[in-house]
Amino acid sequence: VVPRTVTHVRIHSLVEFIQFWYLGRFGIKWVHAFENCKSLIEVVLHEGVKTIGLRAFAGCSSLPRIIIPSSVTAIVQEAFCDCSTLVEVVLNNGLQRIGGSAFARCISLIRTDIPPSVTSIDVEAFFGCTNLVKVVLHEGLKRIGRSTFSGCRSLLHIDIPHSVTAIGENAFNGCAVSILVGPHFRKHNYRILRGGSSNFKGHFLY
Repeated sequence: VVPRTVTHVRIHSLVEFIQFWYLGRFGIKWVHAFENCKSLIEVVLHEGVKTIGLRAFAGCSSLPRIIIPSSVTAIVQEAFCDCSTLVEVVLNNGLQRIGGSAFARCISLIRTDIPPSVTSIDVEAFFGCTNLVKVVLHEGLKRIGRSTFSGCRSLLHIDIPHSVTAIGENAFNGCAVSILVGPHFRKHNYRILRGGSSNFKGHFLY
């Protein structure tokens, strides 16, 4: 078990999956890696890591920055949720999926650039990121899940790529977005958006 007082972590390039386990009395017991390591201030992930597992760094409330290498294809559910001092997240091309609540309640996060390799942003991925002011989405994204940006009350503007075909219920609930722009947004996508984002305060241009 990782000591909760750890301050610096370097993940070797031979490690592909960040999720600990041990063989207990009743079989395999999964451990949430570095969850609630509240003194952790630096994490270095080397190329070779492929998956950041369930709640791997959840509750690491002193972690200010994380760089996700291009070898990572999936950030699993709640991987970085409740990292309250996380200001910067660098996501590299190669990432395909951002899991449910992956960055939920990262209240210091200001901006995020989702690389074009990402096809799905899952349920509540950025839920409650109250200081998030800018989100950059690229062509290639297909799905924005339910309540993905719900509660991001500082989010003022977002461009929806032409490639997006589904936006879940309450995806932008509680946001301060004034204009939601999709320069090539098809009309059937507009209907999905309008019907799937209740309590969305804003305007649509299409």
